[in-house]
Amino acid sequence: MSIQLRGARTHNLQDVDLDLPLGQMIVVAGVSGSGKSSLALDTLHAEGRRRLVETLSVRLRALLDQQPRPPLRSLSGLPPTLAITQHRGDAAGPRATVGTLSELQQLLGVVFARLGVQTCPETGELVRTHSLDQILHELQAHPAGSRLTVCAPLREGEAGDHHALLTGLLQEGFARARVNGEIQRIEDVGALDPAAPQHIQAVIDRIKLSPEREERLADALRLAMRVGKGRVVVLVDRSVHSFQTQAWCPGRDTPLPDLRAELLHFSSQPGACEACQGLGVDEAGQPCLVCAGSRLSDVSRALRLDGVGPAALMAMPLSSLSPWLLERAQDLEGVGPELERRLRFLLDLGLGYLSLDRSADSLARGELQRLRLAGLVARPLRGVLYVLDEPTAGLHPRDTQRLLDCLHELRDQGNSLLVVEHDPLILAGADQVIEVGPQAGHAGGRIVFQGSPEALREADTLTGRWISGRERPPVRGDLGPPNDWLSLHGLTQRNLAIAEVRFPLGRLSVVTGPGGAGKSSLVLDTLLPALKQQPGLAFERLEGQGSLERIVRVGGGSSLRSPRSSVATYAGLWTELRRLLSMTRDAKVAGFGPGHFSLNRAGGRCGACGGSGMQELESGSLPDLQLPCPVCGGRRFDRATLRVRYKGLNAAELLELSVGEARSLFQAVPKLARVLRELDAVGLGYLPLGQSGPTLSGGEVQRLRIARDLARGQASGALYVLDEPCSGLHPQDVANLVRLLQRLCTQGATVICIALDPVLIAAADWELRLEAGALIHAGAPDA
Repeated sequence: MSIQLRGARTHNLQDVDLDLPLGQMIVVAGVSGSGKSSLALDTLHAEGRRRLVETLSVRLRALLDQQPRPPLRSLSGLPPTLAITQHRGDAAGPRATVGTLSELQQLLGVVFARLGVQTCPETGELVRTHSLDQILHELQAHPAGSRLTVCAPLREGEAGDHHALLTGLLQEGFARARVNGEIQRIEDVGALDPAAPQHIQAVIDRIKLSPEREERLADALRLAMRVGKGRVVVLVDRSVHSFQTQAWCPGRDTPLPDLRAELLHFSSQPGACEACQGLGVDEAGQPCLVCAGSRLSDVSRALRLDGVGPAALMAMPLSSLSPWLLERAQDLEGVGPELERRLRFLLDLGLGYLSLDRSADSLARGELQRLRLAGLVARPLRGVLYVLDEPTAGLHPRDTQRLLDCLHELRDQGNSLLVVEHDPLILAGADQVIEVGPQAGHAGGRIVFQGSPEALREADTLTGRWISGRERPPVRGDLGPPNDWLSLHGLTQRNLAIAEVRFPLGRLSVVTGPGGAGKSSLVLDTLLPALKQQPGLAFERLEGQGSLERIVRVGGGSSLRSPRSSVATYAGLWTELRRLLSMTRDAKVAGFGPGHFSLNRAGGRCGACGGSGMQELESGSLPDLQLPCPVCGGRRFDRATLRVRYKGLNAAELLELSVGEARSLFQAVPKLARVLRELDAVGLGYLPLGQSGPTLSGGEVQRLRIARDLARGQASGALYVLDEPCSGLHPQDVANLVRLLQRLCTQGATVICIALDPVLIAAADWELRLEAGALIHAGAPDA
């Protein structure tokens, strides 16, 4: 059985025909922009999702009519599809954590509900509860004939005269009360000092202990529980015995909620911190002073499991939490095996350094994707086509084999896998490999290879040449010894314990190491904030920063998160193109200035979609649908604006041009030609000028930022910091990126990369290798 695809033309796909056998792991490779995602996600998964929606509600089917089908002639044999991508959409929400995404938070709550105990949030004392039968059993252990006085506590150390309380007891038929340890008739209780703390209990009954009076004792206890709201005090001769059927906080004389799994849910009461409402941070944004960032209420924080609270467990790395928790919970029916499965897969996927309280917003896209993958393998479906988008992103090479084992397990459970990936080990572990190419954009979109991994090594394709060693990575630049160094001393930030760390200025440095080694703690959480002189950092001193004129964190940036952002707007091309459009005769006649063509304000943009060209529609339990705007058809502008043309192209058609096409068209416009030349040089010639910012990959955003700076001549004296810039890149793309970074250094820039890719590491001038927060190597990468 196989999936039979015919005539696929999504984006740059060029009438692709494919037969994909079911029950296998198929890897799709190719350079950035070749059409891999267009095939796997935008054709196969999009059509599978469209067919699923077609079986659902009338409202969703109505929405489906607005969603265009992927352009293809036919597609048969397609099973239900499920995509695991690097997009953050399904991790949205300020309360999302590793614990909630992996569902371990819920399981931890069940473990506490079954095995944990409650302590008083005020005093730390152990809180015990008793059932009626337990109280009766304990009292009946006293000798027959013992005199029992059953009381219901009403006030415990509360100041006041309590006249209304005592009057009410009389009206309800009670004759006696125990006031400050003395039993009196209620009418004989004198005036109480309103400034002094008072202890008042209603006397329910006085009983001589005997088997014949067991039912009377039970009735008295039931009434005491009702009047005392779960609390009972029984005087046995001269001894006092306190019981409670509901957990009670003696430190503040209030009941506690029942010990249940919801106490560890911080999305709502009673589990959420009262101050931060479960967000873990205050209004200013690292940590809430009340819950210390744990997100939990004081009642939840007071729970204990073998003396350890939930906040401490949630802060433990999964590699440490797993053996501790499984030792105590592995025999819990319905919980232990599920807990063991989920923890095992998270560790197998190299995520043992994460903790349950880690915010989803702080996770890399690769970490998010592996969290989702672990959940699928732990509780699998069968007969499903899983589409995975570069699952090794952000994964240290030593953990790749464990990821491959998880993928094979998912396949062996009766599923099919279509994996967009470049890693040699994943390619070698595939049942079949498909390479899309040969290049990017219009020069791609064709199937240049389909066959076994062994046959790919012999194929004359880009991927075949790289994995066989026929294509070699760039050599390290020879810039001579550095003149100056940037150094940090006495680092103790987070898990770091480093006496000194140095970066050569004007050179390409890489910070390497497995997950949890401290790479981000060093570069992103210490070096960058130190250069910006942020307070509260754990290091002794910073030296050598005086020659740095500009600090550039190369990443997405807020300007690329808006659906109206694009390659053209971010690179500064649209400003010049708007000016050119406004100079045409049609624009002058209509009175359109450059601002009229802006997508960020009202004027010529489509009023229905606000210039994004898309509309987001809710689809219930499925991810929201992104559909072309029904008013402008995805062209972003109103009709009057689209009548204005420059060189025969209106604003929408200009944005549809690829970088390469625009470069040929605008050779005579210096402001455009310079930027387009740099974009083409960094390997982005295939990108449409109007491609939306949120749809760009991490590698594309990084190259876009660098090309923009090169075009502006801003490299000299700058420090560029890149966080795993090779994630999701083909080796050929990595080689192009390396040459670009080396070019930055020749122009006087300093580049520091958090890196896992061997091609980038080998080409660097300086490597800092970390392990468990310690610096274990500083020098040339091949040392």
